[in-house]
Amino acid sequence: MQAHAAQQQRYERLRHLSTGGMAEVWLARTTGIGGFERLVVLKQILGKLATQEEFVQMFLDEARIAASLHHSNIVQVYDVGLDETVGYFYAMEFLHGHDVRALLRRARETGFRGGLPLEHALTVALGVCSGLHYAHEKVGSDGVPLGLVHRDVSPHNLFITFDGGVKVIDFGIAKARGRLTQGTAYGTLKGKFGYMSPEQCRGDQLDRRSDVFAIAVVLFEMTTGERLYTGSSDYEILRKIVEQDAPRPSRFDRRFPPELERIVLRGLDRDPRRRYGSALEMQLDLDRFARELGVLSSPTALARYLANLYRDEIEAWLGAQRAGISLAAHLQTRDKIGDDDEPEVAPAEPPDPLGDTRLPAPVPPPPDDQKSLSRSRPGPSPERRTETMMPASTPSPAQARRSWLPWALGAFLIGGGAAAGAWWWLRGRAEAHLPVDPSAPVDQPRSIAPPVDPVLDLPAEERRRKKALPK
Repeated sequence: MQAHAAQQQRYERLRHLSTGGMAEVWLARTTGIGGFERLVVLKQILGKLATQEEFVQMFLDEARIAASLHHSNIVQVYDVGLDETVGYFYAMEFLHGHDVRALLRRARETGFRGGLPLEHALTVALGVCSGLHYAHEKVGSDGVPLGLVHRDVSPHNLFITFDGGVKVIDFGIAKARGRLTQGTAYGTLKGKFGYMSPEQCRGDQLDRRSDVFAIAVVLFEMTTGERLYTGSSDYEILRKIVEQDAPRPSRFDRRFPPELERIVLRGLDRDPRRRYGSALEMQLDLDRFARELGVLSSPTALARYLANLYRDEIEAWLGAQRAGISLAAHLQTRDKIGDDDEPEVAPAEPPDPLGDTRLPAPVPPPPDDQKSLSRSRPGPSPERRTETMMPASTPSPAQARRSWLPWALGAFLIGGGAAAGAWWWLRGRAEAHLPVDPSAPVDQPRSIAPPVDPVLDLPAEERRRKKALPK
């Protein structure tokens, strides 16, 4: 796409969002006649690179590919241009929400173990599959498939809006036919190590099945709450991906649904020939699994979950609305938001021109006594109570002994006390109904021995007979 002058439609930069190796990202606003106003995310090439033809072509390649994709699950590009003060830029739709990485972090902070609730993890995965399949099927103006591969599918590049929308963002390092800058420098890898496919780690030729592998990695992490590939070094991570089969999700949660485990493991197969042939195939399997399980997987339910997860943030925005403050003004004046909590960042941090080879920080494992992946909830919110949860995991033998011994001892003491109380109560009732000997002194206890049989008490009978004889 050829860049054009942007004097016809100026963008007012409101707030800096992030800076990468090739570009920086801004929250911006464009206005027009009749009170027209729109928030956008403006991505502009760094000034020091604007005069270098190679980087300009890489930037325009990214813009051209992204602008050609029109799907509800892919971030939209509105404009590409050249401004005297900004330089080369392109404008994308503004997304109000958070990426999957931030959602997983917030879920852990609220005490929710095991990633995301199952129905919401499925909603995200289904949307990602749909968007990527569209991109994989995209054809050029000549009718020939572009052969597009995202190459950087990760929680950082999957965005969830507050209305429940699922968006794939940042096609900055996508591979596609007709791209002017196709090459990858020898010895470098493009993408995030923990989400690369084995063939991507080896530097082999890639097709859509590489993205399918990355979708399965994200789905694994959303449904278990555990990072799949970690290591003490980048090399160790790459070696695990290439040489080791992925562990079963049931290793982290023994009651993980078997059918979902089958789907995840097929997507994670190291051999692309045994993997799903397309994102659509994986989407159909996930959709069938959700129907059979009776899981309510929908954008509306996902929006309710985010409303509960980010209640304070959304209430602040609604309060600004009631006060007549626009979203642009609200986002511009609110306190600076940290990297862990950026609702308005639609695109991920721009990639390094030679490839993003940084490994996201691994999620620290919980202590031994908190490794159960049971889906506990932090509060009594009605929305959270109705969510379909993954079954609780089976603890290890050591954890099991520590957990049931106090309960068993308590149950034994309570049961013993109850039995003793019942015995004394029954004994008292039995004594109350025993006959009382009238000849016994009042202060003596009542006899609990059975009465003497008069037939067998011959001496007493003989005495009574003698007393009855006339004198």
